[in-house]
Amino acid sequence: MLVNKMDEILDHIEGTAIRIHMYKVKKPNDEIIKQAEILFQAIQKIKSVVHGLRNMKNSQMILDGCVEIHTLENAGDVILRAIITDLFIKEKDAIELLKWKEIFERLEEAIDVCETVSNIMGTIVLKHA
Repeated sequence: MLVNKMDEILDHIEGTAIRIHMYKVKKPNDEIIKQAEILFQAIQKIKSVVHGLRNMKNSQMILDGCVEIHTLENAGDVILRAIITDLFIKEKDAIELLKWKEIFERLEEAIDVCETVSNIMGTIVLKHA
């Protein structure tokens, strides 16, 4: 299950990249860069936590990492709400609005799955520590 969820993160990243290409996005805006940075940080933390699973003596480090991933996911939610609100206020072209909304939501789904992965790892630690 853990591997499937990690694969799902990659699927969402790939889906985002494909949409950026299909929709002919020439330059990423600041908001998508913020979202991508949160996703990158969450993935880096997942990597650290996965390595920590090799030794259950690292249980506190693993659980702390899971909390950090949860915090990043919450930050991603806040940014997405601000992005979508701003998009509906500023974007007058309905097609552009739909393109960007889908891109942002797909990226946020990747961040959400990072939290799911974190929850699975936290559960593993709690069961075996």
